[in-house]
Amino acid sequence: MNYDQMVNAVARRMYGKSRREVREVLDVLFDLWREELQQPNASLHIRNLGRLYVERQQIRSTGVIHQTLKMKHGASAPTRLYRLYFRFIPTDKFRREVLKARQGDNTNG
Repeated sequence: MNYDQMVNAVARRMYGKSRREVREVLDVLFDLWREELQQPNASLHIRNLGRLYVERQQIRSTGVIHQTLKMKHGASAPTRLYRLYFRFIPTDKFRREVLKARQGDNTNG
């Protein structure tokens, strides 16, 4: 589902709300989520869906990676790099619902 499809689906379910009004609410919601997820150790708990968060991992740059960084940055090449993982942990209920809905998918192969 893309953004326009989402706006249309929400507008259909919220009789009396225009697509423009729905778009405004979704835009504010997504801005709030984006701002929150940029904060260290932040997470979003979405009711009946799950938890969304960004995990940051620090790694040492060694070997070929460090040599490449030295060629690019010279003596100021960083010795530590950061990797971001974008994580979603579904609720148990949502996980069960998805598994149940997808049970028929395994019949084709």
